[in-house]
Amino acid sequence: MRFTRLFVERPTLVTVFLCLVLIAGTLSGFRLVRQQLPNYDVPSIQVLLTYNGASTTEMRDAIVRPLEDQIAGSPDLSYVETSIEPGQASIVAVFSLNSDENTDLVQVQGRVQNSLHQLPSDLPTPQISIYNPSEAVVVSLAASSTTDSLGQLSAIVTNDIVPAIEQVPGVSYVQENGNVTASIQVNVDPQKISASGFSLTDVINAIANNNVRAPGGIVYEPNRETNLDIRGDVQDVPTVANLLLGNSTTAATSTSSASSVYPWTATSRLYRISDVANVQDAYETQRVYAYTNGTPAIELDVQKAAGSSEVTASNAVIAQLPRLEQQYPDIKFSVLNVQSTYTQDLLSGVTRTLIEGILITAIVMLFFLRSWRKAIVVMVAVPASFLVTLAAMNVLGFTLDTVSLLGMTLMIGILVDDSIVVLENISRHQEEGEKPKEAAINGISEIGVATIVITLVIVVVFLPLSFLPGSVGLFLREFGLVVTVATLTSLFVSFAVTPALSGRWALFSRWQPWGVIDRFTEWFDGVRSWYAQTALTWGLERRAFVVWVSFGSLVVALLLIPLGVVGFEYYPPVDRGELFVNINYPTGTPLIAVTDAVRQAEQIVLKVPDLQSETSISGAYEGALSGYINNGAIGQIHIFLKTGRHNSTQYWSQQLVQPGEGEMGLGPDPAAGQRPHLALTSQPLSLREQRGLA
Repeated sequence: MRFTRLFVERPTLVTVFLCLVLIAGTLSGFRLVRQQLPNYDVPSIQVLLTYNGASTTEMRDAIVRPLEDQIAGSPDLSYVETSIEPGQASIVAVFSLNSDENTDLVQVQGRVQNSLHQLPSDLPTPQISIYNPSEAVVVSLAASSTTDSLGQLSAIVTNDIVPAIEQVPGVSYVQENGNVTASIQVNVDPQKISASGFSLTDVINAIANNNVRAPGGIVYEPNRETNLDIRGDVQDVPTVANLLLGNSTTAATSTSSASSVYPWTATSRLYRISDVANVQDAYETQRVYAYTNGTPAIELDVQKAAGSSEVTASNAVIAQLPRLEQQYPDIKFSVLNVQSTYTQDLLSGVTRTLIEGILITAIVMLFFLRSWRKAIVVMVAVPASFLVTLAAMNVLGFTLDTVSLLGMTLMIGILVDDSIVVLENISRHQEEGEKPKEAAINGISEIGVATIVITLVIVVVFLPLSFLPGSVGLFLREFGLVVTVATLTSLFVSFAVTPALSGRWALFSRWQPWGVIDRFTEWFDGVRSWYAQTALTWGLERRAFVVWVSFGSLVVALLLIPLGVVGFEYYPPVDRGELFVNINYPTGTPLIAVTDAVRQAEQIVLKVPDLQSETSISGAYEGALSGYINNGAIGQIHIFLKTGRHNSTQYWSQQLVQPGEGEMGLGPDPAAGQRPHLALTSQPLSLREQRGLA
């Protein structure tokens, strides 16, 4: 073949090819995003709504239903999932897999815009965003302090620490829980405001109308122009306290006839907010409480940016903590969980299996080919194919995850097939007296077509996996393409690299095999003779028996799934060492009661021997799609178990839900009266599941 002859006669081409493959594969390997699973995003658009003070009924009837009716007409919409809580709601529109998420986003934005005339006029602008599951939480932190109050701690965390963490490369967002928001509290004195003739509405209007900041136009001077900025916004307590409420005559005129102030006899007086109310610095009513190891804290969930590596982002956040601890010595930062640890261990395990497979394959090649040079020539196909695959993955935007590494591990044995067949035929031509270079060219020319057919059969089997419909196709897309690229690269190596290395180097070997290799060859020749002369002859004489045994084995294998011997599920259970304890009270239960229950349950969780860390919140829970959802009747404890735990996660989930049995029982006690419903899972509950438990 001319192609093979070119590489055999010009070995420099082989050197250049291998160098290019080494450089491209190495650079791509460092640039690939490392995460646990491939990107198989389902197009989802999330609409977040807030309307302070609104009940769930008002949120449903006045806000959610008009929006749902509009969104329901979106093209390619699969279903809509809605969560309604007092003062807030979340609408998640899930689209079909073949839709474009940018088009879906535009559709939802337009339909939300069209429904604004049906919504309350004072409703804050809905927040519309693309839900991307790849923006997962990579690091969970807790900030606490023994010297600063919760308000001071919240101010530092919100204004300084969170922005610093969000500036870390690979981080997109930091979710806070358990913090409080500073506010200016106006406590109106009923007697003073009644005596003044004003109403509570007058106080509200006075503050709202004077809390403005607007452009003031342009001041023209002979030699310059100046833009004016009118600052009328509320900045501190004296600003609010000195706001003018009105004069007593106007107040008496505007009040009802039942007022004791008469405008004809009352003395005109100017009233300010401080005359009828006590204005002071305070905090908004805390509706979410967070605890870590039994102490109040602010929980920080750091989410990675889409397209960034879990491992890189996690390591960057952890590297930032010493600087933050030095800058804020009064604040204690606790690392609750680092997602990259689990991901890195998972990837390291698969990589270790890959290396072990390569080494074992090399040893097997040495025993069967009886030449270390020939074994090296064959094994060149494995790293060359993998390096080209890494470069292709980088170009296609794939990630280095368990699925792509699984494809590489599976292909170790297949990648050496072509080179083994080619090298064996080249060796046979040399044994017949041909020179090494001619043996290399003639050997590949003789079986070239057969080698191509063998490779294309593998491609035909695995390549269609990348084009399967649905979420399975998205999940296996990388797997099919990785196997295809690696297989086609091994075919190229067998036609170019293997003949060149054989004719120029391997066939000149004079190395004598070790004694153990000779003994293995003698034993294998004996087994091969027994099979050819005894086992194969016996099988051919009993062809019907062999056929029926083969057919029966096939039937038994197919029956293993319906009989329940072999399970059937989309994704196998994984012991990640995480548990979610969801404590659900009836709607309307006071938040203080939920908080007490969560803290009691937390004390039980702290007794778990395999506990690494935990964080508990009351007044909110982590949903499967829409992040944290505020609900005063729900609490949640997030448990992180040790890496080297003595018992599995499933064991502790069973121990913790035992009702009233020993110290670990979190289940309801019949003698304790009404208790909350407990749900213990290994992942956040979806909105449907959470509503079913409430």
